Amino acid sequence: MEAKRRFEFVEGSSRKFWETWCVGNEVHTQYGKIGAAGQSTVKTESDAAAAAKLLGKLVAEKTKKGYVEVGAAGSEPTPPPAGKVTKPSAKAGKSPAAGAQERSSATPLDLVELMIEQIAKHKRFFRDELEILGNHAATASQPTVLGWLAKIPEDDGWRCGGAARIAIALFYAGETERAKELLGEARANVPAEAPTHWEAHHGVTHAHVALAAAELLLDPAAGQTRLERLRAVEGSPGEHATLILSTLLIGRQWTTAETAAKAVEAISFNSTRYFRYAISCALRCDQHDLVGKLLSALEGDNSHEAAASMVYEHSLRWKRPQDLLELCLRFPETFMEQYVLDALVDCALVDRDSAARFAEKISNLRPPQYPDMEVILGCALYRFRGDPEGGARFLTSRTDESLKDKERWAPLPDAIAGDDTSPSTDWMKMGRFRWTKELAEKELLPNGRLNEFTLNEVLRNMHQLVRIGAGDTAREQLPKLLEAIDKVSKGDRGSVGEHLGYLAGLLRDAKLGDTASKLVTARSRVQVLKEVVAGAVEVGDWDSALRVAEKTPDSDLNDRQNMVCNALSGTRRHVRYFCTL
Repeated sequence: MEAKRRFEFVEGSSRKFWETWCVGNEVHTQYGKIGAAGQSTVKTESDAAAAAKLLGKLVAEKTKKGYVEVGAAGSEPTPPPAGKVTKPSAKAGKSPAAGAQERSSATPLDLVELMIEQIAKHKRFFRDELEILGNHAATASQPTVLGWLAKIPEDDGWRCGGAARIAIALFYAGETERAKELLGEARANVPAEAPTHWEAHHGVTHAHVALAAAELLLDPAAGQTRLERLRAVEGSPGEHATLILSTLLIGRQWTTAETAAKAVEAISFNSTRYFRYAISCALRCDQHDLVGKLLSALEGDNSHEAAASMVYEHSLRWKRPQDLLELCLRFPETFMEQYVLDALVDCALVDRDSAARFAEKISNLRPPQYPDMEVILGCALYRFRGDPEGGARFLTSRTDESLKDKERWAPLPDAIAGDDTSPSTDWMKMGRFRWTKELAEKELLPNGRLNEFTLNEVLRNMHQLVRIGAGDTAREQLPKLLEAIDKVSKGDRGSVGEHLGYLAGLLRDAKLGDTASKLVTARSRVQVLKEVVAGAVEVGDWDSALRVAEKTPDSDLNDRQNMVCNALSGTRRHVRYFCTL
């Protein structure tokens, strides 16, 4: 047995170790956070010489990513940074209160690294991972980013597409020189074959369109040439137009994109993920009029819902609620009915004065096809959460006598004053105001007998309690929920367990999530833990998210990679009522 070699990576809040050694024809590795036991892997080669060759290759990969050899494994580990206070662990049976602002020792990059390790292990890669790498590239060092790319499969164009998407993200983050280096990596890995059809060879197609967008930003002449070649690719008109428009939007070709859009009768929503990223790029450049025109042209019966949902997800990811509010003002017929109340609340949390200005403008719109009273009430609601008196004044100043004659809004005066004396809190009467903390605590708590038919609805209500700041109230109900799920037949526990797992993540209670996973069938266990990770990521509890992901069984179905990708991509169930930033 050869001596163990230890390498460490210490940068920002990331503190990791990696150890390796050979035993005959086996290459052993152990890795994890400094101070923890970590995980172990064993790779078996044909003979000792092959094992030594593999070990050298692995060491080269780690050093390229920024790891530094610190001596024999088992030596004194690197001490924590000066002044860092170790977070005390919660007592057994208790978890941190919901919403507690504890500092995680883990970071989003730790989850990204875990995802990359899974990609290298399973040799599977999908488009969602491209977006994740781009979103986190600016917070990672350049050697780390290049190390990510080295583990992406070369076939099907994914390595090229990944480098191009990271180059785009770095450009938008102001890291132009780094972006140029990644553009060079994309060009070095461009697929030899050109895309022949938009709906086939998705990796190759995406590699070329992403590379065209990156070149439009960093080498416009080359980008225009590549774009012209893409125009000749065959495929359905809707998807072809959407991909071309997306490439133009990402590449900041605003005038050309608007001209191209005029020639399209309706924009297809088929290329959802890529189009969503393109819309985010345009919105971050304040191209609200152009984005509004494009999204108004979406085809399908649910096009308005799809457009508003896309922009609201953007506002959550990039903390820009003002983008949806701007679109509400400029294109009320498309955006006014969806998510506007949530955006007002989110905007008030970021900039109260800005939210007040948007509320005034929106309440003055009163589009004919939309009930103006609900718009007015929604505009007041953001004030009600943090400023009941201000909300009451605002509502009084914006309403007219007709409001008092509507039975639907009869309980509102008392609700505004914080005194709910109404005999009924039926949500149709209370309207949007049922989602305020004072009323929600009374209305959303589980009452009566719980069964498989009512548990899911109750759990969704628990999610709302967490989001409106009543997490402690939700926590008090957990014993009742666990008892109820234990009485549901095993075959019906799957979706209930997923909702409970998501709630556990929101409450920063991984132990509860593990308990929920044991109550469901073995087939549903990983899915429940997946929801735990998603909820933990949503509230920034990176320690719990990493711990659960690392201990989740990694089967041939690649459960762990799917779990981490799902959490980091942010494709969560965006419940419409006040998902705060």
